[in-house]
Amino acid sequence: MSSELETKTQKLKKIFQTMERVLVAFSGGVDSTLLLKVARDTLGDKNVLAVTAHSPLYPERELAAVKKLVETLGVKHRLIESNELEIPGFF
Repeated sequence: MSSELETKTQKLKKIFQTMERVLVAFSGGVDSTLLLKVARDTLGDKNVLAVTAHSPLYPERELAAVKKLVETLGVKHRLIESNELEIPGFF
């Protein structure tokens, strides 16, 4: 790992340590997966919660991938139902 990347990772870990417990808005993308892993590695699985918004616009295959990632990382996961289609003017 490059020294710049290591410095940034250590800074992120220190931020998590000051929080003691965290909730990560988890989409399953690269950014939220990195945050979730560093949070779990820093605080342990009992102090981290991944939350994913699920809506008609969120493909089921992506939801399945998110569930698999969370299971692999070993953290608690909650789905929050959302329906953007019900928001006036969304389209």
